[in-house]
Amino acid sequence: MNAASQTGEVLVEGQVVNARTGSPVSYVELSVGDAQPDRRTNATGHFRLRLSPSDVLTTRKPGYIASRRLVRQLEVRPDGSLIVRLVPEPRRTVVTMASSAPWVPIDDGPRRRLRVPESHLER
Repeated sequence: MNAASQTGEVLVEGQVVNARTGSPVSYVELSVGDAQPDRRTNATGHFRLRLSPSDVLTTRKPGYIASRRLVRQLEVRPDGSLIVRLVPEPRRTVVTMASSAPWVPIDDGPRRRLRVPESHLER
């Protein structure tokens, strides 16, 4: 009997997908337990790992929220493969304003605002 069968580990196939769109997420770093990431999904988000139901699977990919989940709590497809859903990080919106009018700071106590001088307003 080998060590893997004594610990309940089996070779598991799975796929990492975007939790919002369901589309595959490629090249996600995978690690089991507290180990450093030593595996990655392929271009279509698929992976193969030796896991036991009590293992914790950690997934990391820039642009997504890192996750740590017990293997037994992951979703299982009808074919027996696992599906790991990664949540995209919230988008950060940067607003840039362009104006030819000079903006003048207003010191309004704790609130600092800008205003356009009246001489530059259309009448």
